[in-house]
Amino acid sequence: MPEIELARLTRGDVRNLSGQERGLRAREEFDVDALDREAEPVLVKVPRDLDTISPSFFRGMFSVSILTLGVAGFWAHYVFDASPAVLEQVQDAVSGTIRDRNQILS
Repeated sequence: MPEIELARLTRGDVRNLSGQERGLRAREEFDVDALDREAEPVLVKVPRDLDTISPSFFRGMFSVSILTLGVAGFWAHYVFDASPAVLEQVQDAVSGTIRDRNQILS
């Protein structure tokens, strides 16, 4: 199973991932466009010492994936190994991406 290891971004020092530009850079660094096309699911490993993934970071990293794969397809393709608090933030960010898709596409 391919993996996205967010600890590469946090290096044990960062407690919050925020900012759309940083999310876009992460999308590029992890080559999420290619991972979207993988046949098997992708494991997203979130460090347990990470407190927050902001909606702006998440959208930068995954909005194209959500809009391309659809919500059900996104959840089937990307499996998150995260604390319950961060997983709730991810779920909210996915919902927000769908709710605001017209703004994202413009």
